[in-house]
Amino acid sequence: MSAPVAGAPGPTAVAAPGAVRALVPSWSRRGIALAIDTVAVYGVPALISMGVTGTTTVAPAGLVVSVVLLLIDLVIVQGITGQSLGKWAAAIAVVDPASRQPVGIVRAAVRTVVSIFTIVVFLVVVLYDFQRLTTRGTRLCDSAARTVVVPAAERQPRSP
Repeated sequence: MSAPVAGAPGPTAVAAPGAVRALVPSWSRRGIALAIDTVAVYGVPALISMGVTGTTTVAPAGLVVSVVLLLIDLVIVQGITGQSLGKWAAAIAVVDPASRQPVGIVRAAVRTVVSIFTIVVFLVVVLYDFQRLTTRGTRLCDSAARTVVVPAAERQPRSP
């Protein structure tokens, strides 16, 4: 049930728990899978919802459809087959490291919840950092290191 992705680099061999060697798919394949799953689970229902309501906002029904598609694609189908729609297109799968079999619905659900949580946390940090940059002129890393970024012409030589 896997289709090759033209031009995508192949997997890299690395050691994995419970296995002598495991093949880890490239980041490009993971990115392709994520993009396809995101469009399928969120983009399509949002566009349909906006078309039905005739507005630029997503109707609550569109959100319900997205949650249902998320459960079907990333939990049920991926848990049973090892592949979501995006992973199928990118020719990658989620499997148990020792048996190489699909992980089942419960482990797929845990993986999906943790994945969504990490993406949300990442976006919150990025958006907060961007907001700081636009309002204060500094990023979070500048506050932590007590630094600022200036044009090179304003840089002074380091004193001895």
